[in-house]
Amino acid sequence: MRHADDEQQIIVAALQRRVLVSHNCRDFLLLHRAWLRWPPSLQVYFPLHAGIAVIPQKPRHDHERAASVLHDLVSSFPILAESFVLWQPSRGWTPIGVE
Repeated sequence: MRHADDEQQIIVAALQRRVLVSHNCRDFLLLHRAWLRWPPSLQVYFPLHAGIAVIPQKPRHDHERAASVLHDLVSSFPILAESFVLWQPSRGWTPIGVE
């Protein structure tokens, strides 16, 4: 789904119960907040998304480092449903709330 738009990616990830991993913090944080706010406001059902994890593109990570960072994620947050977490080199995985 490398060329799918962000909205399509979060929908497919939610339907397949997969954590979405991205470099795109700004857009996926916006989608995450909308996903949590709109269903109750509109009185409709949305499935839970399995979580969104963002690893910024800079500094660049090789595949082994990215795998290690993701391993740290599942060790730190065994349940990610409806969560948005951001990896920061100095702080590790940080949950971002809905403001």
